[in-house]
Amino acid sequence: MRLAQDRVMHYLLIDFHGNLGNQAGDGPASSRYTEPRLSKLIEEGMLQGLKKNNVDFIPNYGVAMACSWAPNNLSEVATSINQYLAGEEPILMGPDFPSGGIIINSKGILMIMKTGHGSVKIRSKYEIDKQKLYL
Repeated sequence: MRLAQDRVMHYLLIDFHGNLGNQAGDGPASSRYTEPRLSKLIEEGMLQGLKKNNVDFIPNYGVAMACSWAPNNLSEVATSINQYLAGEEPILMGPDFPSGGIIINSKGILMIMKTGHGSVKIRSKYEIDKQKLYL
């Protein structure tokens, strides 16, 4: 579900049909009422050039996966990969959250990116206009 939520992922990895839930806390629909597939970004981008039918298909019940990747800007990731391949020290900026939040523990991001462990804390931005709250 996370990979299909535009409020969580900057670039959607899953093309999803059904109820994903909402930020107010309502949960997603049961899996029997949903229909996920790989997004065009994954199908035509990351998987382009792979040979089809490498593994024999066996029908099964299915697999559930969770992802907690911090969403990064793809052009910055591509630049960082090119720097690494050229033998340079890659520079990758911090996460690019689609919610527009402000990162409040930015000092730990470098260690998080090196080790793959940690958490990024964000603070929301808001505006009050005529008794209405805009996030």
